[in-house]
Amino acid sequence: MKKLTVIIILALLVASCSEGGVREIQTSENTEADLGTIKEEDGIVEFVLLCKNEVADTLRPVQAYTACLCTEASVEQGPVARGENVKVHISYNPAYKKGIIMEEVGIRFIGSNYNMSLIFKGVVEPCEHPVQADHPYDYGEGLYFSHETLHYGNLPEGGKGDIYIRYANDTSDSLQLNFVPDPEYASSLSFVDGKVLPPQGRDTLHFKFTMPGGLQPLDTLLFPVKVLRNGEISEKVLNIKSIAE
Repeated sequence: MKKLTVIIILALLVASCSEGGVREIQTSENTEADLGTIKEEDGIVEFVLLCKNEVADTLRPVQAYTACLCTEASVEQGPVARGENVKVHISYNPAYKKGIIMEEVGIRFIGSNYNMSLIFKGVVEPCEHPVQADHPYDYGEGLYFSHETLHYGNLPEGGKGDIYIRYANDTSDSLQLNFVPDPEYASSLSFVDGKVLPPQGRDTLHFKFTMPGGLQPLDTLLFPVKVLRNGEISEKVLNIKSIAE
């Protein structure tokens, strides 16, 4: 099968680059289109890939697809004669990304075995997020969690589940965190207790759960875990939930 040659002109339409004009990056199917530095605080990056048809009398693009939720792609449909461009519109959301990124965009065509594979890369420069942006649950005195209920879904007796949660200390003092599960189900839950967060610190917690016995199918198990901040009990509890199979 003859190798499909793709020429890509990358037009970067980020608002922050408007004063310097639109950048164009030309590459082939085997070369990554480099976006350079992407600032997370600038939000979604939009660009267009122009992919020249050099292999067929006519190509009929039908779908653009990506594997990451951070990337959306659509292709302009309609016949593309030899020498004309397939136009692929892409938007990339750098939210909560940092460092080197590399994403693939695939193109499908009607009545053709060709599947274009286009790749763009860049480096995301992260920004500082307010605690509440990714830790929305307030447990008082500057303690925030990403969850208030850990739902392990449907599990059989002895079935196991794992959930990671994020937590943050939005104060100028260190914070020690402890948990006290409902005594009846304390043996069903395991975690690292007594973790200490520095001022303005953020970290993750790993909760392992094992479904206890004695439940009927479709019974919902729900029990509380007390949360202690520096030895003081929060008014808000962390809930553990699962449904028996």
